[in-house]
Amino acid sequence: MSNDSHHLSPFPDRFAAALERLADVWKQFLIDTSKQHRLSPLQLQILWVLNRLRQPKDRTVSALARYFGVTMATISDSLRVLRQKGYVQSQFLAEDQRFQIFELTASGRALLAQLPNFADVLSEAFETIPFQAQEQTYEVLLHIIASLQQQGVIQVQRMCFSCHFYRSHHRGYPHFCALLQQPLQTAELRLECPDYQPRS
Repeated sequence: MSNDSHHLSPFPDRFAAALERLADVWKQFLIDTSKQHRLSPLQLQILWVLNRLRQPKDRTVSALARYFGVTMATISDSLRVLRQKGYVQSQFLAEDQRFQIFELTASGRALLAQLPNFADVLSEAFETIPFQAQEQTYEVLLHIIASLQQQGVIQVQRMCFSCHFYRSHHRGYPHFCALLQQPLQTAELRLECPDYQPRS
């Protein structure tokens, strides 16, 4: 077998291509699902994110704009449509009446309950590989996200690797949380943590 006829591109390039393929599948899934329910892809994503975010301060217009990397005007317009459709509602933040916080209505939660979930599809595929490989893959992806964050390519993520409380190789443990004062298993590392504090 000739090496020349079966030349492989550098491994980082092939890894990036694999991630790009997954991103393309996710993008098409998002487009198809949003069309079925007469929503834009961003509006659909907002519903999923509001269902996941627990902290009120993360559910303001400005916080959602930072999360998605779009303008506040774009988020405001999407929230206006979602409110008109009865999927979201808002109230003023208790400690600061200048800010509105958004949450799903019963209709919004009912809609999400009937939608196909791309995460479930990925989870099923992920569970077909050994657990140790799952952990290694997860940690690699977190390192990539952290690197992109440091480069300013993506918005700040509320993840362990960029958190004030995270310690690497501390007290003999590869991952350690100074807030909880306990080691973390790789599978316990968070991409979104309610107790996240950015490093100074």
